[in-house]
Amino acid sequence: MGINKLARSTAIESTNKSLIMETIAGIQEGMNPKVLEQLLSTYLPQNKRPPEE
Repeated sequence: MGINKLARSTAIESTNKSLIMETIAGIQEGMNPKVLEQLLSTYLPQNKRPPEE
């Protein structure tokens, strides 16, 4: 049971780091805020994403 908990924690940490890196890269590239928002929303589960306009 401890191994699954550790694997899940590692996966979450990896996803969070990826999210942070993509955000920083987008800001440095001068990415349009709406485009950046759409890119980052892919990290959210489908049911937690904001409705598309």
